[in-house]
Amino acid sequence: DADADVTTGEYDSEELKSYELGAKTNWNVLSGMTANAAVFYYEYTDQQIGVQVDNGGFTTTQTVNAGETDIYGLDMDARMQFTQQFSLSLGYVYTNAEFDDFNLAEIGGTGQQSANNLALAGNAEADFSGNTTPLSSEHSATLALRYEDQLTDDISGFGEIFGIYQSKRYIDAGNRAYLPSYDIWNV
Repeated sequence: DADADVTTGEYDSEELKSYELGAKTNWNVLSGMTANAAVFYYEYTDQQIGVQVDNGGFTTTQTVNAGETDIYGLDMDARMQFTQQFSLSLGYVYTNAEFDDFNLAEIGGTGQQSANNLALAGNAEADFSGNTTPLSSEHSATLALRYEDQLTDDISGFGEIFGIYQSKRYIDAGNRAYLPSYDIWNV
């Protein structure tokens, strides 16, 4: 609820309530396939966020409490063992992470509504409500193809292609700058 007295440099502890409902399955009929899925919802109160503050002619970073943040999504993965040597693994996560209540004018304290914070928020109150939380990727996925076999009586080996994807992530509470989406492949 963003009620800490930030004028003294104090802020509240974060509180997170998490709810999750999911299933884990094992389907031996389909070549040893396993599939797992879960939906989740997190209520984040007093999330600690660093903001820039005007402090007597120079800018410093101060920790404040964002009032409310809601995070919800879906997490799923599957693995198939096609043969004793060959397997495929897939994973996907969808996440929606958004500030429900993060208004620096309501938090108060000197310097909270600095020119930088106003510009970053894009409004007269430095209100970040409705913005995506920093460094939260909406989509991420993994894929792995693996072949493993016994090379000799004493030595085994494997080859694997592994890929990861992550969608763009904002690096600030104002959602002005971001890290672009990327994928990485390892062989």
